[in-house]
Amino acid sequence: MMIMTMKMFTLIANIFSNLFDFTKPFWVEKWEKNARKGLDDEMLVFQWLDIDAEGDDDDNPDTEDAVFQ
Repeated sequence: MMIMTMKMFTLIANIFSNLFDFTKPFWVEKWEKNARKGLDDEMLVFQWLDIDAEGDDDDNPDTEDAVFQ
């Protein structure tokens, strides 16, 4: 069994804090791209759900109750 010394712990902590420094452009770009992709996917779902007959009124309370129950 290996006992971690304070020096080893500090070294490992420094390595991880450098690897996962979320203020660096690499991580910022990754998260922005991920968020943008998620929003784009969500918009596609809403557009797909909105495909109905043109001019039909979507304000039917009976169907809204069925969807949200």
